[in-house]
Amino acid sequence: MSASFWYKLAQNLLSEENSLVSRRVRNSLRFSPLYLYLGMKQALATIEAEFSNIRFPKLELEVDRRDEMYMHDHPEHYFYVAYSALACIQGLRTNQSVETFTSILDLPCGHGRVLRALKAAFPKANFTACDLDQHGVDFCARKFGATGAYSDVDPRKIRIQAKFDLIWVGSLFTHLNGDRWSSFLNLFSSILAKDGILFFSTHGDFVVGRLERFPMFYGLSPEQIEMVKLQYTKGGFGYADYRKNPGYGISLSSAEWVKKLLMLSSFDLAAFIPTAWDKHHDVWAVKPKIVEPTLTAQFDWVFQRPRHCAKYRAKFYAK
Repeated sequence: MSASFWYKLAQNLLSEENSLVSRRVRNSLRFSPLYLYLGMKQALATIEAEFSNIRFPKLELEVDRRDEMYMHDHPEHYFYVAYSALACIQGLRTNQSVETFTSILDLPCGHGRVLRALKAAFPKANFTACDLDQHGVDFCARKFGATGAYSDVDPRKIRIQAKFDLIWVGSLFTHLNGDRWSSFLNLFSSILAKDGILFFSTHGDFVVGRLERFPMFYGLSPEQIEMVKLQYTKGGFGYADYRKNPGYGISLSSAEWVKKLLMLSSFDLAAFIPTAWDKHHDVWAVKPKIVEPTLTAQFDWVFQRPRHCAKYRAKFYAK
């Protein structure tokens, strides 16, 4: 019998509708190495069929029991989300002839859903895992050897000293109102290496349609959904708080709205890929802006250092 058969059998046993299996047995099966392995194999087969030009590694199977991303999911999709993020990164890396990454930040890292794929793909890199969930950060530090950094709702209070050539920001801006985006972009600008790449995800046109079909999935009331959609239609951006979590909710952002924001930032757009992450989130890749020296800057450099620049002043006058 195939791995697919056994995986589907395990899913049936885990179903809440299956009254023959106790909750204790279901929880034990949910975290069993075999069930996780079968799910990872299913995810690997799916992603390899979609991206035949990219090599995907096998992933670490251990999942923390407090990982909410897993508790509301199943192994095949959980690992597919990890592979999908890696596909976004590897696709752009190949197109831009980037050899590898040596310093990587995952924010928000959760309990390492995406980090496990980054660790498998770039095993020699130095990793930093950052999240509001301190237990998740601790798990990533222990399991994946990452440097842990506890996050804060105010990005100005996040203490990260390193510079990174890859920053992955999956599902952060999708939960923030528009007035909070710039402060996080400023943080990422300050810690991104000059040749680095920042990836972040957003909710775009695709999610607008899903809000009506799957309202429970996004945690908004029908009234909130209508309000967010109206905001999005009028101004390219919409947002509503979760009822029990002020300051954190669901955002919709059009490509035009994000591009205008990036024009005011210190980033240049490298790529925009609609629904690239898990066939759900839009993915953006940006790089630090290259600032060309102005004529004024050339004058300052030549004339403000007379002791060291006499020969350059001479060349300047000779032109």
